[in-house]
Amino acid sequence: MRKNRRIAALLTAGLLSLTPCVSAGMSVFAEGETPATYEITVDATKAANSEFAAYQIFTGKVEDGKLTEIQWGSGMPSADATEMAEFLTALQTEDAFKVGEPAKNAFADLTAESTAEDYSKAIAKLGDKSESANALARILDDVVTSPITDTNSAKNIIGGAASGYYLVKETTPAGEENPISLNLLKVIGKSEKIEAKEDLPTLTKEIVGPNVNGDKDANTASVGDVVEYKLDSTVPDMTGYNKYFFVVNDTMESGLTFNPDSVRVKIGTGDSYLPSTAYEVQTGDKAKVGETQYTFQIVLKNFIQYNTTEYIGKPIEITYNATVNNSATAGTSTESANENTVNLTYSNNPNVDSNGGTEGQPDGPDEPSGTDPKGKTPDDKTYTYLTELEIEKVDKDKHATKLQGAKFELTGESLQAVYHEQGIFKKDSSADPAYYLLIDGTYSDTAPTTETASQYVDGMDAEKYALVTDSDTNYSTMNKVTAFGESGTDGKVTFGKLGVGTYTIVETKSPTGYNKLAEPITIQITATPSDEGCTWSYKKDNGTASNSNSFMIENSQGSTLPSTGGVGTKLFYLFGGMLAVGSGVVLVTKKRMSYEK
Repeated sequence: MRKNRRIAALLTAGLLSLTPCVSAGMSVFAEGETPATYEITVDATKAANSEFAAYQIFTGKVEDGKLTEIQWGSGMPSADATEMAEFLTALQTEDAFKVGEPAKNAFADLTAESTAEDYSKAIAKLGDKSESANALARILDDVVTSPITDTNSAKNIIGGAASGYYLVKETTPAGEENPISLNLLKVIGKSEKIEAKEDLPTLTKEIVGPNVNGDKDANTASVGDVVEYKLDSTVPDMTGYNKYFFVVNDTMESGLTFNPDSVRVKIGTGDSYLPSTAYEVQTGDKAKVGETQYTFQIVLKNFIQYNTTEYIGKPIEITYNATVNNSATAGTSTESANENTVNLTYSNNPNVDSNGGTEGQPDGPDEPSGTDPKGKTPDDKTYTYLTELEIEKVDKDKHATKLQGAKFELTGESLQAVYHEQGIFKKDSSADPAYYLLIDGTYSDTAPTTETASQYVDGMDAEKYALVTDSDTNYSTMNKVTAFGESGTDGKVTFGKLGVGTYTIVETKSPTGYNKLAEPITIQITATPSDEGCTWSYKKDNGTASNSNSFMIENSQGSTLPSTGGVGTKLFYLFGGMLAVGSGVVLVTKKRMSYEK
């Protein structure tokens, strides 16, 4: 209650100071007397972008902060009977003006003959209720005609204000990034400085993980990684609003799959999240506004309920995640990054009653309809980068000779999917249709039999795999990736959709006439992502790191022969031992034969 009274005092700044004089209709100033004028300075947060005007509702004398000898001011259409009749009707039909017990409209007894003083008496009955002051300011906004003017006025300084009761309003056109200040009522009897009532919501987004940069606006990932996001805002001061819209609009590029069940919303300084019934996550057609299609929207329901001292100025935190899918792009520039864009739609004019959309329709009651005034924060973008590795197979002695048909297997514990040239697979004991991994690294949709079991990994116990074709599949359930590739006529094979980490490449089949690599290749990838691009670094085995992701791999022709100290020597030892044992047997046999003779 105290909060409401303070707000009302600021809004009306003298609503109760309208003290009618008993000599109604008398001249306020003596004939020939020039009334003193004052300046109204508006202190606005957005002063550089805002312009204000003052309309005199009543004129009179100000004594001890109270207005007396009240007459209609220059800003009212007092001579237009039709305009004044519509003004009175608006006052008499406003529920916010009901006072007393039983409740009765404060303007109910006024008629077409009522004077400015009669109106001031009715206004004084409204007391210090902010709801009443806001309603009065909105109605006056529709009635006032000419603002006061002064050639000496500067920006946000309104000169030429004679004593009276004023409506001060912002005249700047409403824009997406320009919330309009609440209309203010003020008794002026001296130069005054008043504070505009405006609150511009902000929305910032950051990546929580994985592999996030210092500014938290960029990261690196692999196919299957889950990227965690966090949005931050604050509860705005919604004084004067009858309804307030707070709608998060998020657009993800095709390489990111939004996980709707991951959304969590927290308002205030506590640790508790709001129940899911306090907001709505909208996708598909429900997330389309006009011609703009968002990936999803988060609509906070009945947001005006947070316009209390417990919440105003307190933090709003929204978290959710998305999975990097097989449509993700790789590269170093922001154009090749997997971009995520977010902004906020909010109410931006407290001087207009808002209605919201229709229950059950895409623009429901907690979203602005086409006619509701609304603003939008600037876009906030994040970037998720992926990279590739390229292997080029060449003849060891003739690098110009490119080798076709070499097969490789790439593994990395930082990867989250089974990634194969035939598609993306994951283990699934209930897969239908099911695929099985063959020992040559390919997949077959034919189950192993007794005759063919030797061709399958794990033989008759070969595990079932599902071929992933749905981009919405949650790859986070997978433990690692195994990518297979075969060099083409140019000797090259590319492994894509990779993030930072250490990868092992094994040659599983060599080109015809060439030897397989005896040892696996290890490649370490590091990166520095930012909102301007990503710098990647690659290091093969224990070599020097560089920004080249292409590696030449040499193959030798011929068969591998035993060498000294290897298996060949062991064979000689083995055969020699066998000969020695054989000689001994022959010698013993001959001796026995000689004894027998």
